[in-house]
Amino acid sequence: MNVVLVGHSFVRRLQTGLLPNSRGQNIVTPYAARHLAIALQVSEHFQCVFTCAQNLNLVHHLPYHLHYIMNIMASIVVLDIGSNDIAHFTDTRHETCLRLATDIVQFAQSLIDSGVKLVLIISILPRTHGITCSPETFISNAQTVNSYIKQLTDPEQRLKFHKLRGFFGTDQALSQPPTVTSWSNDGIHCNKNGSDQLYIKRLRHGLLLHKHIARQ
Repeated sequence: MNVVLVGHSFVRRLQTGLLPNSRGQNIVTPYAARHLAIALQVSEHFQCVFTCAQNLNLVHHLPYHLHYIMNIMASIVVLDIGSNDIAHFTDTRHETCLRLATDIVQFAQSLIDSGVKLVLIISILPRTHGITCSPETFISNAQTVNSYIKQLTDPEQRLKFHKLRGFFGTDQALSQPPTVTSWSNDGIHCNKNGSDQLYIKRLRHGLLLHKHIARQ
């Protein structure tokens, strides 16, 4: 069962520098994707797919990756997308958030129509830098898009939304900063002091929760 993780620089970091050595320091290894598969305990054929550009977004990049994704003959595709799109939102508009959520779900549906058995859309995570709005507005927009994605995927059998818990202050307080204290100084990525492992743990949970769908 091939599992493909599609995303922005979050995915690239997982692929290129995941494993700690005996001193607890993270090392860069070409076998990181293979060890990620072991950590997820899903498939030895787990593959990370990412764009060469660091700023993956839905409109300009993802459609060009559809052919590549299908050539891998994936059974499951995990989408970690949308945050770079939200980074360019200048304010909070529900219609803009709904349009992005709809576009993400439509792209996921195109994967199902092309033969993928399961598409897992994971929640958009908060940011504090590299955005055109305030961190509070970004978090509000991220949670609004997440909510719309969940609503749109709830009726679907092979499209699932999975929330990565532990990356927002609280579910209710939209203005709260991330609870992960090991956020990178860039305010965008997890660093290697624990939040990468939390990301993997939450991702693994989503795959184990829904992977039976890919066998149907």
